[in-house]
Amino acid sequence: MAIEDAFQLVNDLVSCVSDAAKARRDPDIEGCLRNYQAQRVVRVSAIHGMAGMAAFMASTYKVSFTHTHTHTSKQAGRQL
Repeated sequence: MAIEDAFQLVNDLVSCVSDAAKARRDPDIEGCLRNYQAQRVVRVSAIHGMAGMAAFMASTYKVSFTHTHTHTSKQAGRQL
């Protein structure tokens, strides 16, 4: 996540400075950083949520697969 954060921060700062230069004013670096921080919270929250869902699905699949596989193996052993 650090590389993506650095990339986004550089893009935001470049955009801030470029917009300020076009408008012939000083760049609002503090405002740019506040905006970056607010957007980062949203990005990190989304990634955190997706990671939690992936972990839940992986653990559910593992339990389900193990239970099904064990049950099927026991039945196969009985038939022999």
